[in-house]
Amino acid sequence: MTRPSKPLDVGDGVVCASFAADGAWLSLATVHPVAGFVELTGLPRFRPEWRGDVDAVRRYRAWMTSPDHAVLRVDTEGAAIIAHEEWATGSRSITQRLVIRAGSRGHPSTIGVRFRGRLALPALAEITETDPPADDDTDSRTEAEQDRLVIHGPGGPLVVEARLSVDAGRPPRWQVLPGDAGAVAWLDWPADPAEVQLTIRCRSDDAPADPPAWRPANDPHRARRPTPPDIQHPSDPPDAEARPLRIPAHHAERVAMMTQRALRYVRECTALLVRPGERCILTDHRILPLSWTRDAWWQARLLLASWSRGGPVEDAVMVADHLRWLFLRCERPDGRWVRSHHADGRRKDRPFQADQQLSPLLELTDHLTRTDELPELPPGHGWDALVADAWAGVARAIDPASGLIATDENAADDPATHPFLLAHQILLWHTASSLAAAAPRLGLPSEPFATVAARVRTAVDERFVVPGPLGAQWAYAIDGHGGAERYMDANDLPVALAPLWRFCPADDPVWRATLRFAFDPANPGYSPGPAGGLGSRHTPGTWTLGDIMGWLAFSLMGEWTSADVALERLMAIAFDDGMLPEAYDSARSGSVVRHWFAWPGATFATLVLEQARIDAPS
Repeated sequence: MTRPSKPLDVGDGVVCASFAADGAWLSLATVHPVAGFVELTGLPRFRPEWRGDVDAVRRYRAWMTSPDHAVLRVDTEGAAIIAHEEWATGSRSITQRLVIRAGSRGHPSTIGVRFRGRLALPALAEITETDPPADDDTDSRTEAEQDRLVIHGPGGPLVVEARLSVDAGRPPRWQVLPGDAGAVAWLDWPADPAEVQLTIRCRSDDAPADPPAWRPANDPHRARRPTPPDIQHPSDPPDAEARPLRIPAHHAERVAMMTQRALRYVRECTALLVRPGERCILTDHRILPLSWTRDAWWQARLLLASWSRGGPVEDAVMVADHLRWLFLRCERPDGRWVRSHHADGRRKDRPFQADQQLSPLLELTDHLTRTDELPELPPGHGWDALVADAWAGVARAIDPASGLIATDENAADDPATHPFLLAHQILLWHTASSLAAAAPRLGLPSEPFATVAARVRTAVDERFVVPGPLGAQWAYAIDGHGGAERYMDANDLPVALAPLWRFCPADDPVWRATLRFAFDPANPGYSPGPAGGLGSRHTPGTWTLGDIMGWLAFSLMGEWTSADVALERLMAIAFDDGMLPEAYDSARSGSVVRHWFAWPGATFATLVLEQARIDAPS
């Protein structure tokens, strides 16, 4: 397969930016506590008639990668440019330093810095949306203020500054052009040098004026490494030798690069500070800068896996900040997290997905297990009440007759054809089991959680086992009245994780038949072709999450050849920066779907850190 490429993404956990290969600025974004996620963008407005049109949505997403829609670029009349981006944590700014070298015909007389764009709320070009945002009618205006450009809009102002390293005798001359043509600054090339350095700095100037009424103190785990926790987490291997996933030695360097890139993307671009002590974790920073709690849980799990293995102390702090955002900031009048939330906590798409309700609770137990601490809360709040309220939202979705949890949608954001999904039942069991272990530390009784876990485990055995082409297997979903669907989807990670979570042993014949079916052409979710694999009805093609499931499942089965094939495909289809797309063409064309998507990279990196070992060279 041809390795795809994508823009460069950088950030400091407060602001984040994307750059084209030629150094053009594609976006600069931040989270404002009132306006939410705001972006400096050169993209056209997303037209109302494009909503619901899959081709139009994918075309708009492709524009996000193109220099044709850059918001800021440098015109040097052919002189060579080398760009380098840098930032400082918490600075609310990104700086680009460009070295511009004269060509064989000499240097240009002037350098132009061209701006064309606006400060706006994201378009949120979603494939399946139930609650589309209002039409993009945000007011953005551009003003030249002496030697800087100021863009006013939601969450603004945002300031653009340009400086030459050699004094040309006068500051840049910014000129706002008529209509929507943007603005341009002209800088005179100094008389003698064959090389100059140009610095462009974009910064958000709208830090909240009022200090927060409360901010967390320095938690004890900020400055120490973990000690053996009181709670045994179900997925913790007893020692490194028991780790079931293997990485051949000749792949170790590439896998390490992918793991580090996944960590950097979370730290820099998706785990964004909203207020002191509160941080959202977005599914990505460009296409859908929204919170899916399931996607965020995997990113938080990755941060905790890093911290537990000697990573920066800030990794655990970010998760604590995110838990406060989840339980205190998110709009939940009925105690429920919905499909997605805006960065400021407002609800976006409102259907109930069972895994979105379970993931924050699981993230809390993960934090407690890894750090042996609960995140600090403002006065008047306690984790016992917050967990009880969230669990009440879970309980309302559990069918009293069967003990199974129901959902409106599956993890692909599609309506559920049957209300009880296998993956959600396994996740319910895992969450309830984890809460039962953590309950004494939360000030809650263990028995209600243990009862739910035991009941749902029995219900899966009694209700989900169906005949399949490869033997008795679990159904993808059931209706509780005898109806069952034979299908597997790349989004159903809990099914592949079941042995690691100790829901069942890896030699369980029903689990094995279910996972073999997932990668068989008999599965409607299988994408055929030379690079065929597990996909989803949501988006055609082989999904990277499906390859991750294959690496995991075949490793647990001891089928190393198939596991290695899945791992090699992940490395082959990863972007040149190490990130993973959502899906790719199973015909090996190299075409990919969704250049920005944190979930698969975070999942892969988490499994590498928690469950993988490097095989010694043979």
